[in-house]
Amino acid sequence: MQIFEDMRSKGLTPNAITYTCLIDGLCKVGRVATAQEFFFLKMQAQGPSPNVYTYSTLVNGLFTNGSYAEAMRLFEELENRGLKPNIV
Repeated sequence: MQIFEDMRSKGLTPNAITYTCLIDGLCKVGRVATAQEFFFLKMQAQGPSPNVYTYSTLVNGLFTNGSYAEAMRLFEELENRGLKPNIV
């Protein structure tokens, strides 16, 4: 996404809040696959580590967009990491 490139070019590093906001926006416009890409390929591979809000946001987006099995899988991953789910 262009905003991340712009941030990096200005010496800014996206944090978990930045990623969570982006994932939320992508899910709200139905771009769940792109949201998952940012979650799995960018955050988990390159950092920062996703937090409970990031997980909850993506779980909610997956569920809202009909990806129930993937939402449940991610919810279980959240619990397996010792994170306590919240309400998004």
